[in-house]
Amino acid sequence: DDEKINLYKNETLPAFEKMCADAGGKWLMGTDEITQLDLTFGAMWDIIFLMDKGCYADVGEKLKIKENAPNWVAYMERFRAHPILKDHCFIEEASEAHGIRSRAWNKDEKCQLSLDVLKGCKM
Repeated sequence: DDEKINLYKNETLPAFEKMCADAGGKWLMGTDEITQLDLTFGAMWDIIFLMDKGCYADVGEKLKIKENAPNWVAYMERFRAHPILKDHCFIEEASEAHGIRSRAWNKDEKCQLSLDVLKGCKM
C-alpha cells in the first residue's frame, strides 16, 4: 500500500531517525549500555528493519532507509550485533517466511505472526 509506505517514510521513519540521532551514537537514553527503552524499541524496530530485502525489497526500494535514516540503520546494526541480544533478534529467514505469508494474506484480515511459519527457520 503506497499510501501507508509514504506515510511511514515521511512521518514515522524520520521520528525513528531523530531518536537515534539525538542519542549521538549511544543507546536511546544517551547511555553507554542498553536500557529498557532500547529493548522495547529495538525489538519492535527489528522486524521493520528487516523489511528492506527479500520479499519486501520493493518496500525497501521505496523507503531507502540507508539514505533516509542512516542513524537509525547504524543503531539497528549495533542493536542486532549486541553480544547479549544478537542471538535473540528476529532471524532474517523468519522475517522472509513471515513476509511471504503476509504478502499472500487476505488484505481484509490482519496477518499475525505465526509460530507455524517460523518452524524450520535456522537460528
